Amino acid sequence: GISDEGVLRLSELLPNYNQIVTLDLSSNQITDDGALSLAAALETNVSLQELNLRSNAIGDVGIMGLCAALKVNKSVISLFLSGNEISDIGIDEIGKLLKNNPRITALGLANNNLTEVGIDKLAEYLKNGNYTVVDLKLSLGGKKVHNEDIDAALARNKELARKYEDTHKIEIARLKEAHQRELGQMRAYYENKIRELQTEISMYASRAQ
Repeated sequence: GISDEGVLRLSELLPNYNQIVTLDLSSNQITDDGALSLAAALETNVSLQELNLRSNAIGDVGIMGLCAALKVNKSVISLFLSGNEISDIGIDEIGKLLKNNPRITALGLANNNLTEVGIDKLAEYLKNGNYTVVDLKLSLGGKKVHNEDIDAALARNKELARKYEDTHKIEIARLKEAHQRELGQMRAYYENKIRELQTEISMYASRAQ
């Protein structure tokens, strides 16, 4: 598996490879040091959309570094951190990130070192500051978390996403219609010019005879 040293080497290359959309580093031996190396690279990468760090050994220090980087990064929309060593402190940092990040839509946090306190903190951030997360994997003691505030926030965000998609579709349809209308007007204009030129040519040909 990939160690912190391997992540360091990868992180040195990542800023120069802006075609990478998905980075899967799950089920490795990455600790806080590796996460911090990766965080530095994320600040300048503009293409990565999905970061998968499931089943590693990343704790709160690494999470703080990643969250700081993701406040700068504008491309990551899916972040998977299940199966690490994140405590309520790390969850608080993730909550602050979500409150200030209008991009992340999918988040995995199952099987970490959370308590009810961390769950409640996350619920508060989702309820009162995040409007984009629609997919959340979260567990406590190996069991899926059922939190009314979290469920309500996710339902609200899904409805907002649906409305945005509908609005976007309507706007695209409107733009297409306007474009087709403009094309029709341009075609009519040039066809009329062609007819005028054909008439002029015919008149010139008649005079020449």
